[in-house]
Amino acid sequence: MLRKGKIFLWNSEKAYGFIEPIKGGKVIFAHVTSFGQRHPAPKVGEHVKYKLGKDPKGRPRALDIQYIDRKPKKSSSPASPKRWFGGLLVLPIYLSWILINHQSKTGLLLLIGWQLLLSLVTHSAYQKDKVAAQSNDWRVSENTLHFLSLIGGWPGAIIAQQSLRHKTKKLSFRITFWITVLLSLSCAVFINSNLTFDELPSLLNLGGVRSDIQWSDPQ
Repeated sequence: MLRKGKIFLWNSEKAYGFIEPIKGGKVIFAHVTSFGQRHPAPKVGEHVKYKLGKDPKGRPRALDIQYIDRKPKKSSSPASPKRWFGGLLVLPIYLSWILINHQSKTGLLLLIGWQLLLSLVTHSAYQKDKVAAQSNDWRVSENTLHFLSLIGGWPGAIIAQQSLRHKTKKLSFRITFWITVLLSLSCAVFINSNLTFDELPSLLNLGGVRSDIQWSDPQ
């Protein structure tokens, strides 16, 4: 038989508290493991239903505790094919472009290797932030996620957003994210199209010093 009560006291650090029966009487001990829904933590004043049981020492305690006012959290639905297609369409277009227009095979391999590595790191950062969000733990800052995208990890960010269903609703984040993608793409396209290793010496001539001057020791 389920009884009704409300959270009378709760210690978040020790993960236990007490329930005050609606019909009156002594408060009942309640541990977080007896809750069907553990996150977020119980709050004082919340109404619950519970079964009255006993601990190993014979003392009364609440079991199978359920929230009355809270609605069950809906599970995230998988990304629709349309969302996947829209978000990932940029990846094959970008890859095809750099494969066709690359100026240096070595530079191409370095660029792909760099972005692959950063994509793995970025995907891991999104996954860590997703888990932290679900468990009320320390989050990965949005600035960190944007920085990883900016320096080349945006392919991993796109895959993580769609596969994990994370960071897809906050408009300000989405706008900033796509700005970092455009900036990263611009840099990658410029480097891939214009820079070869033979051009590196000329790039060092940034101060306007003539590269054709030959220096010699004074006589």
